[in-house]
Amino acid sequence: MNYMQNQKIKIAYVITKLICGGAQKIILSLVRGLDKDKYQLTVISGQVPDSEKDCFAQLAEANVKLVIVPQLIRNISPLNDSLALCNIFRLIKNGGFDIVHTHTSKAGALGRLAAFFAGTPVIIHSPHGNIFEPQGKIPGVSDKPLARSVFLFIEKLLAKFTDKIITLSEDEKSKYEELKIDKGNKSLAIYEGIDCEGFTSRGTHIHKQDFGFKDSDFIVSSIGRLDSEKGHIYLIEAAASVLKENSRVKFLIIGEGICRPDLEEHAARLGISDSIRFLGLRKDIPDLLSITDVFVLPSLYEGLGIAVLEAMAMSLPVIATKVGGVPEVIINGETGILVPPGNSRAIAEGIISILNNKEKARTMGHNACLYVKSHFAINLMVEKIEKLYNDLLKAKFLTKEG
Repeated sequence: MNYMQNQKIKIAYVITKLICGGAQKIILSLVRGLDKDKYQLTVISGQVPDSEKDCFAQLAEANVKLVIVPQLIRNISPLNDSLALCNIFRLIKNGGFDIVHTHTSKAGALGRLAAFFAGTPVIIHSPHGNIFEPQGKIPGVSDKPLARSVFLFIEKLLAKFTDKIITLSEDEKSKYEELKIDKGNKSLAIYEGIDCEGFTSRGTHIHKQDFGFKDSDFIVSSIGRLDSEKGHIYLIEAAASVLKENSRVKFLIIGEGICRPDLEEHAARLGISDSIRFLGLRKDIPDLLSITDVFVLPSLYEGLGIAVLEAMAMSLPVIATKVGGVPEVIINGETGILVPPGNSRAIAEGIISILNNKEKARTMGHNACLYVKSHFAINLMVEKIEKLYNDLLKAKFLTKEG
């Protein structure tokens, strides 16, 4: 294909749900960071359930076109999946995109297949974590060996016409190689980035009293989707253990999801509801982190953990499970504490150790902030992905220069 000078590179991002999660934040970072004079950007997404918060407004603020495909849903549905594939194919074919960059598993399967049939020159996929790990507790996948085998077979087929697979960590990259999904050096680890400047200053818009707590209370916060794979049940059990030793510790659980009613009920059964606040989705994350003393990520499955990066940028000591790429973010004992997944006792011990050692907390928080700024700044991520786009286009003689 030949292009005239000054013609924009057309990129379509395909994702199953444009909710307020880590994968979606990466898309938002890209559409905000890429030069609109050089790129024409479109996002294709499924509907967002009423129970979850969407990112449509942020996309509109970035002046990026959004196209909704209602049939694009997370659960397997032969009818919906077929309709979604046809609709995505039509959108990609009519859009004449140079690059289709898919995100997450379902959108990655249907989006790449549609892009292949549409003859898209460059196809890129970001899986946002390894779904083939049985310990991940992903509904319909982790608990079903046969399903994992089928999905792995499909992923290997899709990889054959995928130009590049962007993993969130070196750990994820190595596992894709071990699973033989990547047989031709197709995977590339690019760390997700955050706006460090937005998470470096401690605000004053929120106070502990706003949640019925005292100034002297020690605040433990956790941010994440309230789904089983995020492991919040273990944080709540850890909270019960911590509160037996120190009643001035309080907990903020930030996020929304299908497990929220069960988590609230479990906290009530343990008799600790008065010490925990479920805040749902919030836009004032930096302010909430500003009143936090320690951050906990209890995930059973994680690509990298963008919430961890945000907490570290706020100079907070972090306790996180040793899953996925998290150990590449946290240097145990230096920038935070790593604990085994599914271990409430280890989480409790980590909280108590930080509570009882203020100097340790300060040192970890300081080291964490420096580490995030040097390795996980948003501009580094955008620059690396943009370079990948240009390199792949050049390799296929599709360079557009203007």
